[in-house]
Amino acid sequence: MKCPHCGHEQEDGKFCDMCGLALPKAPTKKIEDKIKKEEEELDREQLQISKETHRCGQCGYSFKGRRCPNCGTLYRHTLV
Repeated sequence: MKCPHCGHEQEDGKFCDMCGLALPKAPTKKIEDKIKKEEEELDREQLQISKETHRCGQCGYSFKGRRCPNCGTLYRHTLV
């Protein structure tokens, strides 16, 4: 584990052996699994968005992908 304040490396503990500041807790397996699942869902959603045709809210141009090639506006998918 590396202290985010001073950079000291140590095996484990709640506090840094060098500077004494509290060390961040390592994420639990449950939290890591939840993060991985959310990232996979986001990847699937972004892939689907990139295949759909959108109309730019800024300039009205029709396009596929995440960004309007005409004006550069980023497509933001909103759930209803």
